[in-house]
Amino acid sequence: MDYNDMERYEHLSKALVMGLPKAFGTFGYLISKGRINDISKNYKSAYQFYKKAADNTIPIAQHNIGLYYEKGQGIVKSFDDAAEWFHKALQNGYFEAKKNLDDIFDYTTNFKVTYPDYQKWDKDYVEFENQEVILL
Repeated sequence: MDYNDMERYEHLSKALVMGLPKAFGTFGYLISKGRINDISKNYKSAYQFYKKAADNTIPIAQHNIGLYYEKGQGIVKSFDDAAEWFHKALQNGYFEAKKNLDDIFDYTTNFKVTYPDYQKWDKDYVEFENQEVILL
């Protein structure tokens, strides 16, 4: 680890202690890639950090939780749970989740979410996509 990595790690550690949600998501990402000291890729630990960020409405963390459920990485595979997390990410403005949600609905046979639920999610996406964005 070079000096810049050590400095970043120190700042991230402080942010984790402070309980900042984005720090949990960042730490989860680093663990999932095996970029924390000597820790090898650990999806179960990464999931736990992503979950803390996702529970605090960090959309990319919600999307990543959906991916973990979809692929069964670090947790039991569940397309229903994946769809729920993709929907949360979509509701919070992470549009990439729409593709994942579509893929699950189109290609998964063991899916308990009903078609009216999916139509509602699709409607939510269209409404959100059509909202005007005002930058302050």
